[in-house]
Amino acid sequence: MANTGDSTLLKLLQEYLAKINWLMIAYMIFAIITTATGVNILMPMGTSRASIFGVGAVLVFVFYYYRWFSNVDKPVLNWPPIINSCPDFLTLVKSLPGTSIPGCVDMLGVSTNGALKAITSKDLTGGSALSSDKVFIFTSDDVLSPSVNVKSICNMCQQMGITWEGVWDGDICSGIATNKNVNAPESKVCPT
Repeated sequence: MANTGDSTLLKLLQEYLAKINWLMIAYMIFAIITTATGVNILMPMGTSRASIFGVGAVLVFVFYYYRWFSNVDKPVLNWPPIINSCPDFLTLVKSLPGTSIPGCVDMLGVSTNGALKAITSKDLTGGSALSSDKVFIFTSDDVLSPSVNVKSICNMCQQMGITWEGVWDGDICSGIATNKNVNAPESKVCPT
């Protein structure tokens, strides 16, 4: 009977020891030894120097402790954490002229191949519908929607000569990893 209790206790101890962050423990021991040694070496030169070193060393070690070990148990659930409403440097228009649908327009002229024509604010207030070479029809809602094939968004970005952080970087269709669409291809590289 005692043997079963010992094995259960040993199993619990093994599970507990497996959860310990041994690198963090080693860092704490290193910080304590380094601070104590430094203070001990500087003490003959004056207590104020030793005190300043001790306080400074503790602050530095605490800073790096929080930087390196504070989010060990917080995994990144989604990458990228957010996707911009429109491709890089394009402007979201919630209701395009002549329609009630949202879209993205290039007011700066960022298209690398000129396929997406730049517009001015007068084009938006004119009331007439914009031509298809002046509007990027996809928004972040489309990227996150399971009904939209992200490959088509990447292909459109490529054709228009624009990039979209978290979706299309100019070489790789990274938005496929974000979208759970069953139509998305397994490959992360959009074909040309």
